[in-house]
Amino acid sequence: MTETIPVWATILVSVITTCGGTVAGWILRRIDQLGKPDPALSQRLDQVDASLTQLDQRLDPLQDGVKTMLLCKLEQMQREMVDAGGIADNDLKTRAEGVYATYHALGGNGHGTQVNQDIQDAPIAPRKPQA
Repeated sequence: MTETIPVWATILVSVITTCGGTVAGWILRRIDQLGKPDPALSQRLDQVDASLTQLDQRLDPLQDGVKTMLLCKLEQMQREMVDAGGIADNDLKTRAEGVYATYHALGGNGHGTQVNQDIQDAPIAPRKPQA
């Protein structure tokens, strides 16, 4: 067993070792970078957060305004019912329920709930006198 290793085998082992070391080093550097924050990305996220906060602040008054308008619409529907002798047809009840659902989804309750309930509880046709 005094034979020597062929030159091509020595070169092949050297190439494989060099490539393996290079790839391993590249992978380790990529893993190290995963834990480091990206300043440009952090800055952009801060800008997006500030924009969302500003939009949220603008949205609050709009929601309050829409909620007030929906309450006014419910009150108008209630007046229609009273003007009709306390009668609310199915169309009025359905429209009132739709307006109330949106009003309630925006956080409205209390007075609007009572107005809608009055409309829903109203008879569809005049009540017959009890004998």
